[in-house]
Amino acid sequence: MSDMFSIGANAIQLYRHSLTTVSNNIANLNTEGYSRQVTDVSESAPVERGNIFLGTGARLEGVVRAYDEYTESSLRNSNSDLETQQPQVNYANRIIDLMGSDTAGLTGALDQFFASASALSTDPASTTQRGVFLRDGDILAARFREVSGGLADIEAETRAEVNQKVAIMNSLTEQMVLVNKQLARKSYAAKQPPGLLDTRDALLRDMSAVTRIHVTEQTNGQVMINLGSSGGTQLVSDGKATLLAAEFSESNPAKVDLIANPYGDSEPTSTISSGALGGLMNLRSQTLTPAIESFDRLAQIFVQEVNKIHEAGLDAEGNRGKKLFVIDTVFEVSAPTIGGDVDVEIEVTDPNAFNYSPFEIQYMATDKVWRIKDDSTGVVTFSEPGLSVLHHAGMDITFDGQLNNGDTFFINPKSRPAAGMQLGLSDPMTVAASALMRVVPSNTNIGDAKGSVSFSQDLEFEGFQFGKSVRALVNNPNAVSDSNVTGNSIQPAYIIPRGVSDVALMLDIQQESNMQLQVITSEGVHVLGHQIDEDTRAGMTSLDQGFRSNSQYSSAYLNGEGNGSYLGMNMTYGFLAESSEKESFENDAEGTGLIKVTTLIPASAYTDRISFAENTSNASIDVVSANSLILNGHSLGALTLNAGAKTSAAAMANWINSSVATTNGTIAPTEVIAPSADLNLQLLVSINGKEISHGANAPSTASDLVTLINAQSAATKVTASETPGGGIKLTNAPGFEGQPITLGNPDLSSDLNALGNRNKTFTSIGVTAVARNVINASKAELNFAQQISINGTTITGNYQANPSAEGLADLINAQSATTNVVATAYTNGSISITNAVGFEGENIELGNPVASSSTNTLGQKNKVYTGTLNLNSDDKVRFTFGANGAPSDLVELGLRTGLYVDEAVGEDLAVFVTGSGVASISAGYTETEMSSENELQKDAPFVVAFTSDDQYIITDTRSETVVATRTFEPGEPIKYQNFTLSLDAAPVRGDTFTIEENIDGVGNNSNILLMVELQNKPVVDGYQSISDAYIDTVSTVGNKATLSRISQEALQVVYDQAVETKDAVSGVSLDSEAADLIRFQQAYQASAQVIQVASKLFDSILGLR
Repeated sequence: MSDMFSIGANAIQLYRHSLTTVSNNIANLNTEGYSRQVTDVSESAPVERGNIFLGTGARLEGVVRAYDEYTESSLRNSNSDLETQQPQVNYANRIIDLMGSDTAGLTGALDQFFASASALSTDPASTTQRGVFLRDGDILAARFREVSGGLADIEAETRAEVNQKVAIMNSLTEQMVLVNKQLARKSYAAKQPPGLLDTRDALLRDMSAVTRIHVTEQTNGQVMINLGSSGGTQLVSDGKATLLAAEFSESNPAKVDLIANPYGDSEPTSTISSGALGGLMNLRSQTLTPAIESFDRLAQIFVQEVNKIHEAGLDAEGNRGKKLFVIDTVFEVSAPTIGGDVDVEIEVTDPNAFNYSPFEIQYMATDKVWRIKDDSTGVVTFSEPGLSVLHHAGMDITFDGQLNNGDTFFINPKSRPAAGMQLGLSDPMTVAASALMRVVPSNTNIGDAKGSVSFSQDLEFEGFQFGKSVRALVNNPNAVSDSNVTGNSIQPAYIIPRGVSDVALMLDIQQESNMQLQVITSEGVHVLGHQIDEDTRAGMTSLDQGFRSNSQYSSAYLNGEGNGSYLGMNMTYGFLAESSEKESFENDAEGTGLIKVTTLIPASAYTDRISFAENTSNASIDVVSANSLILNGHSLGALTLNAGAKTSAAAMANWINSSVATTNGTIAPTEVIAPSADLNLQLLVSINGKEISHGANAPSTASDLVTLINAQSAATKVTASETPGGGIKLTNAPGFEGQPITLGNPDLSSDLNALGNRNKTFTSIGVTAVARNVINASKAELNFAQQISINGTTITGNYQANPSAEGLADLINAQSATTNVVATAYTNGSISITNAVGFEGENIELGNPVASSSTNTLGQKNKVYTGTLNLNSDDKVRFTFGANGAPSDLVELGLRTGLYVDEAVGEDLAVFVTGSGVASISAGYTETEMSSENELQKDAPFVVAFTSDDQYIITDTRSETVVATRTFEPGEPIKYQNFTLSLDAAPVRGDTFTIEENIDGVGNNSNILLMVELQNKPVVDGYQSISDAYIDTVSTVGNKATLSRISQEALQVVYDQAVETKDAVSGVSLDSEAADLIRFQQAYQASAQVIQVASKLFDSILGLR
């Protein structure tokens, strides 16, 4: 009986708990996150009675949740996928509403702008129409700013929402850590409170709505959570939470980095692609940022194209058009480490390349390059060397100030291009409706061809393929900055680029070298250099694609001067030193103020040591052939070296000074003019070594001095005459025309003479050469253990008696009468030796009586030392080459050969270094800001003349220079500089077309018609107009919104199915609970009946007495 009673009693308790559990389920029917609970019942262990086993009833193991881990995981993942689409749907539709609106979008404003341009083209002189055009342009600029502002607002909202989602995720993560700590109190999940597990699952579902997570459940119900997949960043582990933070790129809205543990040892998280957070990040990278960048690029292209047209026209006042629109892209530039004062200017020139990314640049002075680091990508690149304008990512960056090695600038774009778009003009008269140039066919044209001309801000010529820009060389023409170059007649060695002036490109070669310089334009015009044969011409222009294939070679302007030079440019090939002026201020006569005084600084050039040569033959030879060198426009005779003679600076000075100028074959006399104001009759004067003596009575007037000079003409070979202004003119006596005139003063203490001139030699050519030969030795070089011989004479004496510069100078000077050399000692312990008076410029041969020694007491090599020349002129010293001249001829004089361009270069010029061997090159130049006023060819008027049906020449109108001779290609336009001439019919021989400045600019509509045509012109990526590209951007966003909406609807179905599956497992069903309620009630009653039966049976047993 006791077994039945016990079994019934246990059953009563079991079904009472079951009824309580069902009641609890019914009570929590609408409780969010509640999982249906069930009683876990198991059979009690049976007992053995003899050979049988009798049951002992059932026992309650516990109350557990109806839960399926796979179903719960599927619900979380479907929730993440569904939440991913919501930001895309919401914000993409807002972008469409903003950009696609008739009132707020761009399409209507663009149409109105071009409509105003069309209306202006019908009446270009109308001030009213010009004003309307500017008004609609201003509206369009404002619309660009408004749309850009709307996109910026959306970007800011999504940024805030990303931060909000991150904050929610951090809060959920911290709550999950608390739940895990409570779960840690039990060893098994089955023993955990169901409500606690429901709280855990609810938190997991909330986290999955933010981003997809991977959950690993432990036996006690605790969970480890990873971001995304099992290998993702761990968010919850071992009772610890990893917090997240979002980092945004100011330059790239698409770049959002999630950082784990931002307040400690931070590190990037794994990729997030789903959930509301992933949806927001996808929206920013795939929809919002492309829309912003596309819109910015559209604004830049529109401004660039409109400005190209507008700047190519003339306004109502006949001036070049200015920028119609400007983009005030603000750049933040910081340079915390530089010590100097450097201004940086930045201009966006290529919208397609501009990426709005911050970057840093560092100047490396040794190589003259910039190190550029993109802060967004970390990529490091280097600029080309020697650039005056740094080109990077569609920007031109210029610097004003002294740059030093290591100077670093941090540059950060602060405003979007479209947000900074402004109308650049306000005066209707500044609207450039007229074309800059027009085509005027000649009245004598035989053909029917009519022409039209179009203008581009970009030059037609794209540059040479080969050759180093002179900007890449150290900007110093001195030999100390030389770089080596190898002779090459196929590729240009250097490029003189458009935009530089005052160019001096210096060639340093050996004495016997055949290397030469040649300068050729892209049209094949030989500007400077030497005559070349046909094969060399063909080779020069065949490889580099910078030379036009249909242009013909021309040497018409080779080494031309004045009007005969190319484009009338002031250029020299040879050697050039020019006089200059110095301005200073002095007190005026009254002492009340300052007056500006201009002083002429004569041209002066110092050569290196002349080349040494010795004629060992029995006949004279020419070191420099007659007419090989031209000095200041006059051919020099041969520099002859007699049998057994040696070259010397003294002989070369005499050769130059004795050279005479000729005019039409007549020798021009040497003249010296002494103005009245310069005369100083208290001083003495000597002419050609003859003193003009006057006895006790000094001359008191110019006439007196003239009489004295003429009295000595037989000796001086010079005559004097009085000038109308009271001055004195000296000239060669008849029969001595062209001979030099040397003025001096017997009183050696004075540098001036009675004529007020300095004591020097005057020549017919106007250039005076002074020879000298100086050998210097420092104190450290002196070696008193050695001996020395000078010009074959051994310097005798005790070197050790006074081992100093003074002692050595005394020994040398003691034998000056034999050596013709004098020595001077200096206080710093150094010594110099030079020619004695009367032997200036002669060679000095150093030796050592000890034949085995290669040096001497001066520490110098034992050899012949030639002298140097000082070339002087009141105007210039200009060597050029005759027909047979070459740079090696200047080497004989100790001079380097140079290319000199004294004005701004309007086009790239190719420089070839021909010949064999290796030479050194150095360069000096000045950067010039190019404008329409100083560019030699850009925007310049020109004439196209057909010399035959298939050949034409292009002549620069300003200089009357034939700049190109080309073969005509039927059907192809004629392009020159930044103009394109199109002909509607085939021209014939004799047809001429003049492209000239438009003189009827007020009523001309050619340029504004180009603006109208821009509406449909495919300027975006070569196939879309501005409007089409804008519509395409809006359509792209719309397509993504539609796709997201469709995906959202499909994923909603999947999510709903996951919810139904979970509810089928864990949800509370009233039907099911009602059935369980009845079933457990009946079982409860039956259990009570068992107890009752057991009780009766027990009572019956007790009644048996």
